[in-house]
Amino acid sequence: MVSKAKLKDDPVRYWTECLAQERKAHEKFRKAAKESQKAALDEGSKPHTFNIHWSNCKITAASLYAKPPKADVRRRFHKPDPEEKELAIAVERGLDYSIDTGAFSPAARAIVSDFSKTGLGVPRVVYEVETGPVDLTPEAAEAMMAMGMEPPEEIKLQSVDIEHVPWSCFAWEPGHSAWKNVGWVAFKTYMAQKQAEREFDLKMSGGSEDADKREASKYGSEVEIFEIWHKPTRRIYVITPSHDEPLEIREDELGLQGFFPCPRPMFDNLKTDELIPKPDYVFVKSQIAELQRIAQERRALAKKIRPVRMCDAKDIQKVESVVNTMGGGVVPIQSMVERMSEAGGQLIQALPI
Repeated sequence: MVSKAKLKDDPVRYWTECLAQERKAHEKFRKAAKESQKAALDEGSKPHTFNIHWSNCKITAASLYAKPPKADVRRRFHKPDPEEKELAIAVERGLDYSIDTGAFSPAARAIVSDFSKTGLGVPRVVYEVETGPVDLTPEAAEAMMAMGMEPPEEIKLQSVDIEHVPWSCFAWEPGHSAWKNVGWVAFKTYMAQKQAEREFDLKMSGGSEDADKREASKYGSEVEIFEIWHKPTRRIYVITPSHDEPLEIREDELGLQGFFPCPRPMFDNLKTDELIPKPDYVFVKSQIAELQRIAQERRALAKKIRPVRMCDAKDIQKVESVVNTMGGGVVPIQSMVERMSEAGGQLIQALPI
């Protein structure tokens, strides 16, 4: 176990060790999830394959999320209080407005898609706020300027939206069977090294060395940045393995009851004693492989089926004309009735398939 004393003395080392333990504890799940996602997104490297796993994931995702939800806010106790009723209607309309104007549906579809493929779907609730100076009368503004005071600010615009967190970019404290006991969660993002140095005003030692990083040839020099929400201290630590000091340590400004900026993730196939999901693909992998084998053998067998026919050598040109005119037409054959009677009613014999 990681010593909690290190959290104050060396936060980066503390969280690096915690994340390493988390990767080890959830390694089996992530390996299975990656395999399941690859199988579901297989574009058919072999011809005439039957990807039933892709079909299963699509059906599961469609049954879980078909369209944006409709908010339904009601009073808990139906007392004759018109103010409570008006408040419920206002909250309901606010939720509908947020769902209609925000990015709720694309994020929800991505979360459900992750869940159907890997057994883990992670939503994140994001609160955005814009502030600006308070509108003052000219006299008040002039008085504040005379006293050397800045105009106070007020909230001009605020919104709450939902974001999709890729399953591979989410980490949670291992060793618990109930979500309420999880002490920290981490969100991993990638950022260009130069951009990170500008944003955090520091010099980093180099790009990420994590084995799970994205293909560097596509994205150039990148660094991994972990945003870790620690419930016991109600602090947010922003670290990167490329720098010895935390990039940021933020205090809790939202004051949420559960602290985390995400609800309990969508976990599938959990055991009762641990919070480690398992994709459905693990249970049907052998059956899917059997279906692929049968599909390949069926195709190979169909390719071997070829009709072979025999006829008298003197009629070969006429028979070839008939076969080549299968689209329609009439081919004259000299003395056809007599020849059919001589052949017992058949001019062509076919080998049995």
